[in-house]
Amino acid sequence: MLAIAGGDGQVSDAEMEWLINHQKQFGAPEEVVGLYKSFDYKNANLQELLPDIKVDVETWSVANELVYHAIKMSSADGVYADAERAKVKEAAKILGVADDIVLTLESLVEMERTVVKMRKALIHVNTL
Repeated sequence: MLAIAGGDGQVSDAEMEWLINHQKQFGAPEEVVGLYKSFDYKNANLQELLPDIKVDVETWSVANELVYHAIKMSSADGVYADAERAKVKEAAKILGVADDIVLTLESLVEMERTVVKMRKALIHVNTL
């Protein structure tokens, strides 16, 4: 996900924070999480990284899940840059995720963000 979110040349603090929080939620060990900040995402090759991903849950769609989370991380700073979008599409192609699924996942992430804004506005957490 770092190689995808860093597609625009940088992983913002908000994107890195999203990744760390996400990984901690799923029980990633601290020593693994600590390596994220030193990972060379600028020189990472998706073609080399993605085929090696393995999961031990038969019902989990790793390809769709990774694309979804890459979109969430890439837009965690409020900007889903064209270069990040291009990296998402590259990753999706490598993983065999169809373009219409990518578009649907992008729309889902946008919709989720909008629902959070609506909730905050309705309960007056955010005001104009």
